[in-house]
Amino acid sequence: MSRYTIDRFEGVGWAVLEDEHGQAFTVPRGWLPSTAREGDALNGDATAQTTAATLVRFELDPTAREEQLAKARARRDALPRGPKGDISL
Repeated sequence: MSRYTIDRFEGVGWAVLEDEHGQAFTVPRGWLPSTAREGDALNGDATAQTTAATLVRFELDPTAREEQLAKARARRDALPRGPKGDISL
């Protein structure tokens, strides 16, 4: 099983996913759960159905989404802050 993040939606029918290594690729939006939104974490499971085709199933992972958001908040909070108060230019 692999983990993906929904980077963005393009047009009406496409979603750009990013894998754990930062590689982005586009899939039809219809392949994703109907409640999927940008930033959601997905678990993808590929199983071979025949020698000519592979079935891929994506499921939302709300726990992984919250973990990713917590990491992003921690990185944001670690950024240096500018001076407080009025600034004269």
